[in-house]
Amino acid sequence: MTREAVPAERVREQSMVPYGGPQSYYGQPVLKEPVWTPEVPLYFYTGGLGGASAGLALMAELTGNHKLARRAWLNALAGVSVSPVLLISDLGKPSRFLNMLRLFKVTSPMSVGSWILAASGTATAAAVGSELTGMFPSAGRAAKVASALLGMPLATYTAGLVANTSIPAWHDARLTLPFVFAGSSAASAGAAAVITTPAKQAGPQGAWRPAAPWYRSLPRLAWRRASASSASRTGRACPASSPAWPARSTLRVGH
Repeated sequence: MTREAVPAERVREQSMVPYGGPQSYYGQPVLKEPVWTPEVPLYFYTGGLGGASAGLALMAELTGNHKLARRAWLNALAGVSVSPVLLISDLGKPSRFLNMLRLFKVTSPMSVGSWILAASGTATAAAVGSELTGMFPSAGRAAKVASALLGMPLATYTAGLVANTSIPAWHDARLTLPFVFAGSSAASAGAAAVITTPAKQAGPQGAWRPAAPWYRSLPRLAWRRASASSASRTGRACPASSPAWPARSTLRVGH
């Protein structure tokens, strides 16, 4: 049967394109909602923990607190070891992380961060290996310094990563986010050190304690300034017999 022989009411054209009704941007979000996976905040935490712990470990070692230093180095190694796993899990393929290391692009926070993570992990692993085995002490000291120096950008580069987006709240805070990330990283490193270190070695050492409380000199300084001001107004100097500083029992200083 030919097409001409088919009645007109039986001939139906099949639509190749679905019918499109009128559409507008009304009710649509201006910005695309960011897709957050659990690996992203965990990566922020572990990277900050590892970077700040390396700096804490070096400072503790320089002040002679070797127990705190060793535990802080282990915390740093744990942080930088977990961070690549979380990053690769978020990217989906290990090859994507390796591809970011093929080129160092200063304008890309992700590229810079990948290089910082790789360098910091290598330095921290060498530093902890020398610390635990005692082998290659000279190379170990250099690795510790390198790990501590790379710890600060490792803890704060993620702030530039989230600020380099179209989210207004993050982009407008691009100048203050690094300080927020640095403070939270230092708090995480301190908390981890307190948990893993005995109480006697977790506190500040003698090299960091002042010889005397600084606030005890404030009343004496205020008294001297008041005496000098009174002498300039009256035109008379304090008598030689009058004390330049009243008795302790009068001001109750030091009790």
